[in-house]
Amino acid sequence: MKADLPTNDSALTAYTQYSSDRRKGALAKPDLVISRKMVLLSAVLLLIIGLVTWLLVSYAQQKVVEYHAQKLALVIARQAGSARSVYATEVVEKLRRDGFGAAADYHTRPGMVPLPAQFLKLVGRRSSIDSGELYSWRPLSKWNLAQDQGLQDDFQRWGWAALEAQAAGHRPDDPVNWQPVWRVEKVGGVSTLRALHADPAAAESCVNCHNALEQTPNILARRLAAGLTPGRVWRINELMGALEVQIPLSQIEALTQAQSRTTLTLIVGMVLAALMILGWFFVINLSRARSMAGELQWRAAHDSLTELPNRTEFERRLEGFAALAKLQRSEHGLLFLDLDQFKIVNDTCGHG
Repeated sequence: MKADLPTNDSALTAYTQYSSDRRKGALAKPDLVISRKMVLLSAVLLLIIGLVTWLLVSYAQQKVVEYHAQKLALVIARQAGSARSVYATEVVEKLRRDGFGAAADYHTRPGMVPLPAQFLKLVGRRSSIDSGELYSWRPLSKWNLAQDQGLQDDFQRWGWAALEAQAAGHRPDDPVNWQPVWRVEKVGGVSTLRALHADPAAAESCVNCHNALEQTPNILARRLAAGLTPGRVWRINELMGALEVQIPLSQIEALTQAQSRTTLTLIVGMVLAALMILGWFFVINLSRARSMAGELQWRAAHDSLTELPNRTEFERRLEGFAALAKLQRSEHGLLFLDLDQFKIVNDTCGHG
């Protein structure tokens, strides 16, 4: 044997250490990869759960906000209609029976009061001021009787066309099941629900009054200027006007966003706690699996009685020494021991 080459004892020690490190590395590397994958998967899962939860909660709360805003707009529109009806039946009719009544130029005529449409506009202005910016409403019409009651922006034109479409196909004098139209848009930089409620001709007195006004010179001129056919003759239940209700959503949206953040924080916290518990169980099970794998590996390579390496382990080590001999250009010796008639010892004394 060459002097500069390791001895068989040193070669055996080196190989044993090499074999042990290789087995440990083989076990540690998959565990490390699995641990990294679990951490990454948990982080991705937490991110997905948080994002989906935020989207679902935000969407649900936005729909709830819009639903209640629509209901509030409907209440405001119905209250406005009720106020005008009471005014027309109880005030205007009483004055008419007393020899007075309602007129468009009531300012200059003693004993006369505003027309129901004018009264509605006045109430809308005052209600919008007194509401403290909680809501606002106003009457408007494609067939406006005052310059400030016409269709002035895209929403009003879109909403009026949508209401007209609801009346399409109905016979004259047939009631229409009017449904409000609405959408959420920015008004002065504030997210606002804008709803348009139909205000049809509800009484013969209303129809007669408007038909008379349609024949006046200033209204005829206004219809021509707007590209409308002058001299319109109204019938009962036709779309004569509408009420636009605006409800700012900024305050309630800020409240719902705060609730969303609280809900999301709680959900993410619970999910994170659950993942930590799962991770703890995973680490414990992994440690047990490592211990069990090491024990099974040792048992597979050793005799249970003598705790000596078995034939499978012998062959593995033999292959390792042969490979090491080629790698280090070294030589190894194999000692073979054979005890004759050892069966008699086992038979008489037992294996133990």
